[in-house]
Amino acid sequence: MALPSLKLLQIGDIHWPGADPRGVDSKDAGFDPVLGNRLVPNATQVVLRHLMSESYHPDAIVLMGDLADKGAITSYQECLDKIITVFGDDLFKILIACGNHDVDRSRCSDNDLFQKFDPLNDVIRHRSLPEMSTRAPVFLPLTGQGHQAILVSLNSCMGCGVKRRFINQRPPKALEWYTAYRFRAMDRRKDRSRFEELDTPAFHGDHLLAARSQIQQEALSVLPIVVAHHNILPQETPRLMAYGELVNGGLARSYLLSLDRPILYLHGHIHEDPIEVVATPGKQHSRLITVSAPPLRDGFNMLTVEYSSSGYPLGCRVDSWRRERGGCVSKAAEIRVRFWEPGDASAVLSPQTLAIMRFVAGRGDQEFHFSDITESGLDMPDSLLELEWLGLIEITNRQGAPYLWLVRRSA
Repeated sequence: MALPSLKLLQIGDIHWPGADPRGVDSKDAGFDPVLGNRLVPNATQVVLRHLMSESYHPDAIVLMGDLADKGAITSYQECLDKIITVFGDDLFKILIACGNHDVDRSRCSDNDLFQKFDPLNDVIRHRSLPEMSTRAPVFLPLTGQGHQAILVSLNSCMGCGVKRRFINQRPPKALEWYTAYRFRAMDRRKDRSRFEELDTPAFHGDHLLAARSQIQQEALSVLPIVVAHHNILPQETPRLMAYGELVNGGLARSYLLSLDRPILYLHGHIHEDPIEVVATPGKQHSRLITVSAPPLRDGFNMLTVEYSSSGYPLGCRVDSWRRERGGCVSKAAEIRVRFWEPGDASAVLSPQTLAIMRFVAGRGDQEFHFSDITESGLDMPDSLLELEWLGLIEITNRQGAPYLWLVRRSA
């Protein structure tokens, strides 16, 4: 048995051509680089070959940005061409987030925060792909049999290449590209100050308001899925970098949590893959679930959102597909995150499912077989799956046929 569902393929940072720096333990800088780069298979290519050979049939594909490295537009073009080769007929379902490594810093302007993104969207349009969020949020409805969602794409790279001026102080002697800064002397006839160029994650405030307004208009049966490159929560690994975290991430969280509904937030950037949940006391339905994708060289996430028979999103299953050292890609873990608390049952479940909930409650803490429910005239295995998502029951042998299920009321 299966509930109505929505499937999303989440692909993290690619940094084309995407070689794995951990592939070779090089202790000799003078070793022939041509041979050295070919001692192990390209990790990103291994994962892409797996995606090309398997049939996942997602309802949408989300790329979390950083397709290129250090703003190289040729790498961006080559990466998109490879993506087109891999996904072919599914291209209309692709949504691409802008990453900080996709931006050519030479196009940064003091007068226009947006022009640095224009070459990227030119490349995307030329390949007939859905436009990327740069000057405004992008909203993409996803509607299927028994499920509704809306993808909300936000540009978190507004601060990429902005300047921090040294006021009444001497600048550091050296600022290296590796630390994401570049140092320049400005035209001293106009300005005797100096500045450093930052790589500051930031949303445009008007974009946050527009996203909040759009989500607010959607019914609770429509799941908002926010897509951006940067993490909205600070990463676990300490990050020693000026303005390295999303500077208005707290404001974005506040806006999303104030909507008092389940919201998925998908991102990349940190090259780690935590799944975290944030809620606000006093907001009964507020639940912000953040899912980070690993870099593509390490694998990808497949998200499955399951819906009740009355059309409400119940929870999300995150299948972590990871590249193993042996060269194959396999499912490493399955994590289930529910969207609602047991007390929300009457708001999201059908009358038939609520009837089964009362039957289960009448059995107390006793474990019983699925056949016990069918004998009572309530033959609805999907309803049991819905009750499990709300944390009201536990099902043993859920992967098997319903007649094998053992059911118990949750403690």
